Amino acid sequence: MTIKKRFSSIYYKFIFSFSLLAFMLTIILTATTYYYFSKNYKDELELVHEKMLQYTSNIIYEEIIEETQRIFLQLVNEPVNSVPFDYFISHPIKGNNYKVNTLYDEFQRLTVVHSDLIDAIHIYYVDKELLISSSIGIKENTPINQKIFNGLDWLKDIQQSNDVSSWLPTRVVYANKTEAVGRDQTHLLTYTRTFPFTSTGNNAKCFIAIDIKEEAIAKILIDSLPADYSSTYVINNKGQVISAVDKSNLYSSLFNLDDLTIDLESGSYISRTIKLGNKSNLVALTPIPYTDFKLINAMPLSSFYNKSRHIELMILILGSICLLLGIIFAITFSFRLYSPLRKLTNTIKKSTEIDLVDKHSEYDLITNVMNNLKGRVHELNECLEENQPIIKHTLVLDLLNHIIISEQELEERLKLFNISFNYNHYACILVDLSNNATWSKLEQDQKQLIKYAIINAVENINDSEYLALSAELSDSQIGIIIGIHESDYGILNVISTEVLKLIQNNVLMNSTIAFGSIVNHILDLHTSYKHANKLLGYHYFLPEEHVLDWSMLSIRENSNLHLDSQYLATFSELLYSRDLNGIVNFFDQLMDQLIEKELSVDYCNRVLLDLLRKLSTYTNEMKYRLNQNYNHHQIYTSFSEISDIYAFKRWIIAYITELFGFIDEKDQSKNADLVKRVQHYMEEHLGEDIGLDMIAEQEKITPRYLSKLFKEETGINYSTYLTELRMKKAKELLMNDHMTVDQIAHAVGYRTSSYFIQVFKKTYGYTPKSFRQQFIDGQG
Repeated sequence: MTIKKRFSSIYYKFIFSFSLLAFMLTIILTATTYYYFSKNYKDELELVHEKMLQYTSNIIYEEIIEETQRIFLQLVNEPVNSVPFDYFISHPIKGNNYKVNTLYDEFQRLTVVHSDLIDAIHIYYVDKELLISSSIGIKENTPINQKIFNGLDWLKDIQQSNDVSSWLPTRVVYANKTEAVGRDQTHLLTYTRTFPFTSTGNNAKCFIAIDIKEEAIAKILIDSLPADYSSTYVINNKGQVISAVDKSNLYSSLFNLDDLTIDLESGSYISRTIKLGNKSNLVALTPIPYTDFKLINAMPLSSFYNKSRHIELMILILGSICLLLGIIFAITFSFRLYSPLRKLTNTIKKSTEIDLVDKHSEYDLITNVMNNLKGRVHELNECLEENQPIIKHTLVLDLLNHIIISEQELEERLKLFNISFNYNHYACILVDLSNNATWSKLEQDQKQLIKYAIINAVENINDSEYLALSAELSDSQIGIIIGIHESDYGILNVISTEVLKLIQNNVLMNSTIAFGSIVNHILDLHTSYKHANKLLGYHYFLPEEHVLDWSMLSIRENSNLHLDSQYLATFSELLYSRDLNGIVNFFDQLMDQLIEKELSVDYCNRVLLDLLRKLSTYTNEMKYRLNQNYNHHQIYTSFSEISDIYAFKRWIIAYITELFGFIDEKDQSKNADLVKRVQHYMEEHLGEDIGLDMIAEQEKITPRYLSKLFKEETGINYSTYLTELRMKKAKELLMNDHMTVDQIAHAVGYRTSSYFIQVFKKTYGYTPKSFRQQFIDGQG
């Protein structure tokens, strides 16, 4: 493949385009990030730098300046052993040596207590020319102009000042206070205050001075600042270094403060880039409160901003990584994006008969193929229109049976129709034709034509208020999907009534219509369909209702009501007593309850099945085989073929009537045999106690029932028949003279001859003896 052909491929165009896009985005993102984070980090460094210097300045103030002033106030306000510091202003020295020594001892004590801060404490009484110093001692007759003590330059400085206090900058003070010589030296700065407090140096009565160790300030600089802040100094208002970590810079003037001090008047912190030597430095300055001293730091810019270098380097590295990842993403994404296109073009090349030789790119190939497919698509659209009824039928079935479960799938299916489902609520209406008497007699093609006629008629009543989409569900059912704007069962009732009239007018048939619950989403139509299907079962118990309303019958469906638990026992008792009138009344009451009470259809069906099971059991016990219309093995089949509860009542009453007739015929034959058997037993056992109870027990029936059967078969009751049989037998025995009357009485079942004679005479009109005599006389 040549380079020109290679880059004419969509794949390489993708790579180039996405790589260029990744490059541009990386450049913009890196530049923005570099500027934003680098600048912000530098600003943060400067802010931290400012906070560091201000914090150190405050520490110097709190631990040096403020602590010095506190010691001064302690001297002024707290008399030492009842000796105030101003005592010698108004009292003579002579005779008060103890008090002088008391002040000197207090100065010594304070110097020792604050040895890390204070080098010495002095007080000078101008009029008395008296100096009390913790370092020099007690010196009398010491004029101010007399320069005999090293380190007392503060005295001359305050006298020439017009202020009430002063801070004398750091200077070298030798250990030998009388001469400025020797190796032992220290760096001190002195805080001096006049007394009275409102007096100035030229009219003060007394001066108090406290020598502060410069190393106390230097220690704060070391403790409070990082190591890279070594170029930090405390300077006076002339720019002279009065404290530093590096003592070699003490007393030198490193900075020109002309511009800095002007700016300092408007704020507490300023910073400038100043060239010191050959290097540019960031010089930052902040004042020390309540003094003329300032804290200054000078740091080379390269060193100060060195901490931001790693941020800048990291941003550049991240930018490079992002660019590399962008190129990798461009290649990967181009491959993924091109992969379906490549598969498509390869498939086209393998399967199409179009000439592809002159095509320059994949898009040219696809365009050519698409142009050739337009005709085929047109043909498919025509085919789709022809098959829309089948597709619509499948859609309705799938919605009602919850086969479509996602909105995405529904949208794909709806693209095949010019139907909008933009309704707030939906419901299912079922049309059942099976309850019509003529439906089962129709041929299948006739049924199909009727159902199609109903479907077309229903869909032709669509208007803007609701949607009706219908399809055949089974041999005798039609399902209708209703879309409505308001959740109103009254609307469904109106639509159902309209559909019912439409069916009656168009196909001249009655039908049963049931509509289920209203749902808020079309994908929940299966719930409404399930409820509507359930309602159709109520038509059996409500045959006069042609529109079954879920809003009304849902109360019955969710009801927990039951019949009296004795209904089955009552029916059984009526069966076994063969009380046909009672059974008719029983079913009249039962039908009323099943129709009018709020009983669920499942419970009602269970009641009828329980009655059938009891009837089937009774039939088996009676060993009855029904005629062809009511074959015993077809009881449940016959029940399922009955259209409504009224037909059920007629059927079961006819069934039971025929059953009782059979039992009566069977009982008559059976009873005749029983009576004959009893009569034969009575003849064979006349001499025994053959009472009704004994015979009934022997035949396993009740005495009452046996008495009833005996009278029905013979025309007389049991006791009368027994008496006649005994009297007849007694006559036969009396015709023989070899047995006495007593013997004959016992032979026919009487225990006493007197009772036998009484019964015999009552029967025939004369005694047994007279009967025998007449019989003998007649023989003679």
